[in-house]
Parts: sequence; C-alpha cells; structure tokens
Amino acid sequence: MRNLSLLTVSACETGACSTTGATASRLCLDTVDERVYVVACEDDVLTVYAVSSAAEMATAKRTGQLVTEFPVEGPPAAPETTHVVVSAHFLAESNALCVILSNGDIHLLHKRDDAGEPFDVEVVGCIETGINAVAWSPDEELVTIVTGVDMLLLMTSSFEVLSEEPLHTSDEGAAAAVNVGWGRKETQFHGSAGKQAAQAKPVGRVNLAADDDKAAYLSWRGDGKFFACSAVDPNRDCRVVRFFSREAVLQNTGEPVDALGSCLCWRPSGNWIVTAQRQPHRRVILLFERNGLLRGEFTLHDPEATVKRVQWNADSTILAVWLTKPGQPDAVQLWTTSNYKWSLKQTIYAAEQNVTLVDLHWDVEQPLILHLLTSDGQYHRYRYAWDISTSGARQASNAALLAMIDGPELLVTPFRYANVPPPLSAQQVNVGRSIDCVAFSDPRDGNDVAIVCRGMVTFYNFASNARATPRLLGTISLPDVCIPRHLCWIKERNELFLVEYDAQTGKDSLVRLAIRHKDDTMLLDDIARVQLPQHALRLHYDSDLDFVLLEDDLGSVYNTAEVMKDPQQAPILAKLPEPCPWISLSGVLYVDGSENRLPGLPVALSESGKLYVDGTLVSAECTSFFVHSGFILFTTFKHVLRLIPTTGSAEDILALAKQGGQEVEQARRVERGARIITAVQRGVSVVLQMPRGNLETISPRIMVLHSVADDLDRFDFRSAFLACRRHRVDTNVIHRYFSGTFVKHIPQFLEQLCEIDYINLFISNLQEHSADSITRTSGHNEAEAQNASGNIVNDICAAIIDELAGKDERRYTQPILIAHIRKQPTDIVGALAFVRHLREQGIGHAALSDAIKFICVMVDVNRLYKEALGMYDFDLVLMVVQNSHLDPREHIPFLNELKALEPWYRRFRIDDSLGRHLHAMKSLLQAGDKYTEELVQYIGKHQLFAEACDLMSGDTAKLQMVHAVHADFLLSQDDYKRAAHAYVLAGKNDDAVEAFLQAGLWREMFALAPQECARLVELARRVCVVLEDKRSYVDAATITIDYLKDTETAVDLLLRGSKWIEAGRTARLHSRDDLVETAVLESLSEGVSRFDEDMELLLAQLDKQFPRLLEVRKEKARAQAYMGPEVDQHLLDDVEIQSASTAMTSQFSRFTPVTLGTTRTGRTHKSSRSKRREERKKLRGKKGSVYEEHYLVDSLRKLQSRVVAMKDEVEYLASSLIIYQQPAAAKRVSTAFSSLLERVADAELNAAIVDDVILPVGHSSVAQYMMSTR
Repeated sequence: MRNLSLLTVSACETGACSTTGATASRLCLDTVDERVYVVACEDDVLTVYAVSSAAEMATAKRTGQLVTEFPVEGPPAAPETTHVVVSAHFLAESNALCVILSNGDIHLLHKRDDAGEPFDVEVVGCIETGINAVAWSPDEELVTIVTGVDMLLLMTSSFEVLSEEPLHTSDEGAAAAVNVGWGRKETQFHGSAGKQAAQAKPVGRVNLAADDDKAAYLSWRGDGKFFACSAVDPNRDCRVVRFFSREAVLQNTGEPVDALGSCLCWRPSGNWIVTAQRQPHRRVILLFERNGLLRGEFTLHDPEATVKRVQWNADSTILAVWLTKPGQPDAVQLWTTSNYKWSLKQTIYAAEQNVTLVDLHWDVEQPLILHLLTSDGQYHRYRYAWDISTSGARQASNAALLAMIDGPELLVTPFRYANVPPPLSAQQVNVGRSIDCVAFSDPRDGNDVAIVCRGMVTFYNFASNARATPRLLGTISLPDVCIPRHLCWIKERNELFLVEYDAQTGKDSLVRLAIRHKDDTMLLDDIARVQLPQHALRLHYDSDLDFVLLEDDLGSVYNTAEVMKDPQQAPILAKLPEPCPWISLSGVLYVDGSENRLPGLPVALSESGKLYVDGTLVSAECTSFFVHSGFILFTTFKHVLRLIPTTGSAEDILALAKQGGQEVEQARRVERGARIITAVQRGVSVVLQMPRGNLETISPRIMVLHSVADDLDRFDFRSAFLACRRHRVDTNVIHRYFSGTFVKHIPQFLEQLCEIDYINLFISNLQEHSADSITRTSGHNEAEAQNASGNIVNDICAAIIDELAGKDERRYTQPILIAHIRKQPTDIVGALAFVRHLREQGIGHAALSDAIKFICVMVDVNRLYKEALGMYDFDLVLMVVQNSHLDPREHIPFLNELKALEPWYRRFRIDDSLGRHLHAMKSLLQAGDKYTEELVQYIGKHQLFAEACDLMSGDTAKLQMVHAVHADFLLSQDDYKRAAHAYVLAGKNDDAVEAFLQAGLWREMFALAPQECARLVELARRVCVVLEDKRSYVDAATITIDYLKDTETAVDLLLRGSKWIEAGRTARLHSRDDLVETAVLESLSEGVSRFDEDMELLLAQLDKQFPRLLEVRKEKARAQAYMGPEVDQHLLDDVEIQSASTAMTSQFSRFTPVTLGTTRTGRTHKSSRSKRREERKKLRGKKGSVYEEHYLVDSLRKLQSRVVAMKDEVEYLASSLIIYQQPAAAKRVSTAFSSLLERVADAELNAAIVDDVILPVGHSSVAQYMMSTR
C-alpha cells in the first residue's frame, strides 16, 4: 500500500561526455568520502571525474572535477572498436579505484591524501584474452572475471588467481537435484507405442533472444557466499544461467528458458536471481532460485521495450529495470513487490530523446538513493522515500481513501467502509501513463484526487463508499515543468502547489498553479514559480488548518504563502532538529496565536527513526506514524503501537509526548514489522500492513474509549452503546462517565436504545464500577453527582423500571424483570410482584409462563420458589413449580396442607419454613390467644426477646412470660446479671436474688432480698464465698462486718487482699488493737518479703535475657553480612543455632547457604498439629533456635509491663510501712524499686525491643513513663 515518492533530485555536469554511450562510461561510488566517480574512455584516453553528492552539486558551478587522465596503451579488445570500460569499482580498504577494460587491462588508481591531487595510476596487469564481465564480492575480497575465451577466473583483491575454469560445461553442478524418474514419462506404460516411445526425449528448441548482446553478466549474492553468471553457451546456442559457490565451484544450472535476456542481478537478501525474457507479445522479468528453478515472473507494461539492465537496491525492496526502445528516451522503472504482487512505483525518463542512459547504481548505504549517468555527461541523483497517499482531513466525512500507484493505474480503497487487501482494491483508474505522484483534495468537498504523470495532471472523483465508478473531472498539462514532485491540491482556492527541479540551474522551484473547473473540464489559468534557496524536502497540506507548509533539506519549515512572496525573506516557522522526510500537523492549536509559528503542532519523522513533536524527541525507534483526529499514533522497532492523546492544550500534548505513550493503555503489541497505513478519522480503526503485504485492521482500546467519550459528550447514547458492544468494552462506562447523574438521562437513553435486546444487555451488565474508565472531557454538575444515591445500580434500575412501565410494560416485560433482578440485593419479590401485576391486568397465561421462565433463567429456582411462597400467593407458587425443574410431587402436598390452615397461622407456617422467624412471630401473634403458649416457646427457641418485647409492650401478662423465658435463657448462658434483671421484670424476685448472688452483685441482692435476719445471714455467708472466689476481699470484708459482725474474719480478708492500712483502721474501729500487733504487722512483713523475692526474680531475668538478646542480634548481623540481605529468614525456621561460646558449629546451621535450595523446595503446607508444635517452640524459646530472639524480646516486653504495673503496689507498700513506723523498710523498698526502674528505662534496652506496651496518655515511651514515676 506504500508509494515511492521522489524527495529530492539533483544533477550536474561531469565533463565525461561520451559519443559511444554506455560502453565508454561507468559510475562508481566512494562511500568513504561520499563522492561519485565517473570513468570515461574516449580516443584511447581514460579520464576520471569526481562529483560530490552534496557539496559540489549545490555550488553555482555544478561541474565535476577531473581527478585523473592517462592514455591507454594496449589495443582494443576488437579491431576497429574503442576501449570499453567493463568495470569501475572503488575499493574502500585500499582507498583505490579499480578500472578494468575490455582489452584485459587492470588499473588501480590510488587516491592521495590531498583531495585536489591526481590519482596515482598503477597498471596491475593484463589478461591477454580480454575481459567480458567483472563482478566484485560484497566484502571486496574476491573478484570474478569472465575472459574473452569464456574462462571463469576467481581472484583475490590483490589479483592473485584462486581458480580458473571453463565457464561452459555439460555438468549441471555439484548441488544439482537428482531425478529418480518417479511419475515421469519414462516410467509409464505406453501400450502399442512400445518402449521406444517411453524413452523418446521431448524436442524443445531454446533460442537466443533477437536483441541478445552476447555479453556475459555476473552478480554476487548479498552475503558473498554465491555468485551467478549469465552467458551464451556455444554448445547449447542459448543463454544459460549458472550458479557458483564462493570458491567458483559450479553448484546449479538454471533451467532452460527461451529468449533469455541480457541482464542479471542477484537480490541482496538472497532469495531471487532476476533476469529478463523476451516473448513474442510481452517482456517478462524472471525470478530464479539458487537451485536453478524458476520461482516466478511478472510482465512489464511495455511489450516492445528491451530490458538492458536490472539492479536491486541495497535493502532488496526495489528493483530498477532499465528499458530502451527505438525512437523513445530510455527509462528506468522502479518495481516493488507486496503480497506476491509486483507494482510499478516510479518511472525515470531521459531528459531528451537523443540522450541515452549510460549507467545506473543504487547507493550502497542509503537504499533509496539512485545514481544515473547519461550519455551527455550529466550525473543525476534521485532520493526517494516510502509514502502513504491517503486523505488526511480530520473530519468524519473523510472516507480514509488510500491510493496506491501501479504504473498507469491508481488503486483506491476507502478504509472507512471497506478493508480490501492488496493487491486488490475497491476502485481503479488507468490514466495511460506512469503515475509520478498523487494528492487528495479536502474531503469536505468530495473525495477528489489529482494525479501527476509525465507533464500532465488528471483529476478524478471517487465515491466515498466505492459503489460508483470514478468520474474524470478534467486534465491539464504542465508546460515547462521539469520533474514535478510533492503535489498539493487546495480545492477551495482552486490551487495546485508542487515542486520542480531545474537541471539547468540546479535549484528547486515552488510552483503554484491556478486552475478552475468549467464545463466538466479543468482549465489552467496561471502559473507562478519562485526559486528556492534550498532544496525542498517536503510539501504538506493540512486541509483542517488550511495551511501548506514547505520543509527544506535543512529541516526549516516555512509557510508557502510567504515563500511565494519572497523566498529569501520568508520567516522560519519551525526548525526541526534534523531534516525529516515525513511531516504532518496535528489539530492542536497554540494558545498565543503567534504569526511566526505553525498553526498546529508539527509531527515529523526522520530517516533514522526519530519521531519529533514540535521539536521534542518522542521516540528514537519509530517506524511509522499517523496524525489522527484525537491521537498521534506511531509504531516502533519493538513492534509496539503507541498512542499520544491530542485532546488538550499544546503544552499538555508536549508533556504527554515526552512520555512517549509509555502507559499501558496507550500501547499495544503488534505483529513484527507492522506499519501504520492509515487510521479512520473520527473513528477507531487503525489499518496496519505486515511485511509480507497483508492488511490488518485493529481498534486500540484507548481510541475506542475516546470515541465513546465523544459520543457521550454529544449524548449519542446509541452510538456509544454500539461501540461498547462491538469492541467488547464494559457498558458500565456509559453511566460511570456521568459520575452519578446518568439517572436523569435515562429517558433519552432508552429512547435511543429502543431495541429490547440492547436494553437487556445494558441492564444485565450493570455494575457500580466499570472494568474500563473514561475521563470526562466536558463539565458536569458535581452537586447532582453528590446527591445521587450511594448505590448507582439500584438508582438506574429504578429509573428504568419507572420509564419502561410508563411506556409499555407488556412490551418491555423482560427489561423490567431484569432491572428488578439486577438490583443489589436482587429484588426477586419486586419481579414476582410485577408478574402478579401483569396477571391482574389480564395478560395471557402463556405470557405469564414466559415471564416466570425468564426469571428462572436469571435466578436460582429454589430461591425463586421461596420468595414466591413468602408472598403468600399460591397461584404464583404454582406457576414457579410448573415452569421450572422443581418436582410438583414434592411441593404440592405441602401447599395443600397450608391451604387448610387459618390465614394467620398459615402465614406463620410459611414464614417459619422460610426461616423468617420475626415475620413468623408477628403472624403467630396475630393468630390469637390460643397460640400464646406456642408463641412464647417460639420466641424462646429463636431468641426473639427484644422484638417480642417491642411488639407486646401493651400486654403485661404476655410480656412477663417473655421476660421469664428470656431470664431462663440468660441463666443457661451464665449471664447472671442480665438474668437477674429479666427475673425482676418477670416479677420473680426470689429467682432474681439468686441470680444477683451468682453474679456477685451483693448490694443489688441485699436491696431485693426479704429483710429477715436469718435469711440475710444465710445470703451474707453465701455471697462471701462467691466474693472470695473472685478475690474481692474488700467487698467480702464489708459484708462480714455489716451483716455477720465478725471483726477478726473481716481483718483477715483485708490482709489477704494486702490492704494493711484498711485492716488496721477496721481493727481499731471495733476496739481490736490486738489484731494490729498479731495480724497486721505480721502480714506487712510478709508483703515486704514477697516484694524482695519479686525484685530478685526481675533483676535476675533482666541480667540474663538482655545480654543474651544483644548477643543474638550480633550473631544475626554477622550472618546477614555473610549470606547477603536477600536471604529469606523464614526459610530457616526449623534450623537451630547456638552461639560460638556455647555450642560447636554445625554444617546444617542457620547460616549455611547451601541448604537454601533444599529448604525452599522442601517447604510444604503445615498441618494444624505442626502449627501447634511450632507455637510451643516459640513459647519455650530454646536457646540457639530461630525463635530465641522473638522469645527474648517478648519476655523483656512483659518485664517492662510488669514493672509499670507494680508502681501502685510499691507505693502502697511503702506508705503502709511508714504508717506502721517502719521508715527504714519503706526507704529500702523505694530505693530498690527506683533502681529497677532505671534499669528498665535504659535507652539501650528500649532500642533493643519495640515499645508495644500500652501507656497512659501523654507518655510516648516506656522509659518516659517510668522516669515520671520516680
């Protein structure tokens, strides 16, 4: 689908004007100094001219430089002829020009250091038999020569002979295929004709072509491993193609072909060997394989022309065919192949009829540069580029027309409506001449195309949908326009812009043609041209911006309107970092609107694959790009299609361009070597062409979402939904796009989406969140979004139900049912209620059955049956049973049993069977007083006490029954306090007293108990036992004093609770001072002893565990330094370690890295028993195990917590000692505890463990809290 566009052309006079044509002059390329040498031999004098491909051709003189001239001493190869330059090749390694003449002379012309000095001429030698053909290997290490006596020489670059063999032989070659004769004529039965008929050979005459020049031709394969030779075999009297290895060993012989042409070229990629064939009514280019078999062919357009030479370019993409025809100028046709179809892309003609081509060469390093030499001494340099000729207006009316040139035919396909794979096309026109370039007009005025071909412009109109025949609009001639290129057609202004090259001045000119349409024809009104200071690299017309830009070969971009006024003073609107053959403008406008700036962002691609957006490098590996109405698309060498959104300001686009489309949603993997052909403007289709030529249309996700957003901005819900459905986009983006305000657009949405299937699909996919997301470009009411319900799905479903029910609820039965089912949670009752409503409206039984079946498809049938039963509508239940897979024999008896019950009791049975206990209780309550006992039992069974109390607040008797049942239940759950309260509400005070007693609530118990002395004493003794079990000694002592009057027992209880001060107060209050001396002081002494024991244990634990923790941490740090930080310590859970001072080192220690792989692969799922055993290991904290550190940290944390908890106890102990006249002991206790606080609050200890202890407000660490308590 690509065309070959002429970027630049240049020419100069070399000085090597030849009267004998191609036999006297040759071109050769010097890739080191970027020079072109022209070797000419005239009147026995060999001259060499040098032309620079860049610098010297841009000068005013524009003539070649004579670098060497010397006479040829030997005689010509044939009498009465001149010397013929068979080969001129520049050897880069030896920096010399090798010239080989037909008489056998071999000359080496060595370059000097000074470029202006003549070459040093060295006569290497002479082959006395003459030379017929020469070819150098691609690596320039070998040269093959065909002598005048048809000997094949293989020589090194220093011309040492490696092989010399006869060219013509009867041998087919070392790699010739062996034919065993299977299936051939010789193996068949021929009946009466006999064996002789089977052995008879078919007689077929292979002749020479009438225009065969009898010369030999050599060509090497691109990798230098093989070469081919085409020569006339005198033994066969025909031309034969032979294939040789690098050692000049014959490998294969080509199959005989009649009238084989006098040309040969091996494709550098190696798969084809190209030659020509002259047939009676056509001229054919043949494609041989290396095994000598014909691979294919294609026919040239001119059946009378003669193929003089064929040559591939460096990257094997273009085949140049040199044609001659009597009475017409020579021509060079450039052919390409794609999808097994050969197309003629360009044709180059000699300037004048009496001037012939002499030599042609493709550039070695730049594959799209062609060098030509004509007989008048003119050197021509053509620079081409691959182009996609497509209509580029960023409008919805653009049919995405793409035009492909094939000689005189233009193949056009509108990709908005059809994807026709090449070599086919939707429409074709034949203009009768080889097409040079094409240009599309603005598609807003039609799909018109201007075609330039050999001095004329033809205008055609193509139908957008390719259903009408292309219509000829007219034709104009281009007088005095030389080599036109870069055509732009501005139809609104009736103008044509193009660039021409004048070989006389060597300058490019910008030409503006004023045309008009009159009487179904086109007329040329005026021609205006200005000479450009630099060569024009590209003209580009943006119809949306109505702007034509001109880029020169320096990368400067101009406005053609300013250039036509004054090309020298035209302002530079943009300066690209490097010349870019491909340039376009995006539709993003600059905010400042400066006059000396392009109206849109320039997007340019250089030959090296660098993509620039407004001069900013976006990608250094770009292979193709396209400017879409909403994106800049480009492919990379990594086979990724990237997209840069262009919605926003120029600054936003540049910021995104710097990222290069790196986001996941802005990139898509494509097939290897895929390139962008076109993209449908205002659409989502991107057409890619694969290297083999086939097309693929894709729809990138981000483009689809962008298109959906555009549709939703226009409230075109139908187009948005169909796009989501077609491209598998989550349809929830439609309602998510409006941020909760979609509900108010439901009527418009349903009106556009009138098909029931579409509505069903939308509702079925409803979710609160969407798998795809679109950022809204237009504003919306945030207040409405905030006021929307928290569950947008329910809001949408409710709005759809209301809207459809108001239209035609019978027609939209399915959408309404789906809306009920799609609610969160599923509203099955609502769906069944709608079915019941339809039944009440008189809808037929068949329609009702269909509705029930439709619901059965969406929900579980068992759940549907239960919901229908819960509506107490037996007709609905029967319909569900009959229209589902439920067995009627299983449900009908139960339904008949229910029908026989009273209405409210029936509801109770239904609700109870459905597990709706609250509703069942309510129904049973409504059933009457005769079910009161069953009601109370039901409430107790299902624990509906709170609900029952609310419902029976007005019925005291029933309420007390409920409280009694509730109290019994709480008592069974050991909730004595709540049970006591329930017994009080139920009027059972004795049971309440017992419950308070079990709860230990002695004050509530005595407040409720009967005031009988014996009863109170009994209760006091029982409750004291309960309080002692709960260690509530102070409460027990209070009861003992108040109700039992036992002072000694009360003091003993206080001392058991370590309440020494309160015990002394109680003893003295009741005149028992003896108890102070005998009991209180003794208990206080025991308290001091317990404190000493606790301090000793705590200090011993701290002295033992804290140093060990530091030691374990050091060993762990050494292990990590040895093994590396990437080792997962959890892999070594079952491996033990001991310190160096306590255990010997084991080879299976925690620090053994060799066991890592085994540990990782052997790790399996742990059972519950293993987990319990592991937890016990952690609690034990065995020394040397991996759990030791965790155990030590946890133990020290508990120690800190215990010390914090001892503060109040120690203060009370010290205060008690002071009260009882023991200040020395109090001081010792305080001092010891302060010392322990200092040890625990040590900074090093707090740094070793994590402060997870819960502290009072205002203290950020354990240390701070402990120091505050000193």
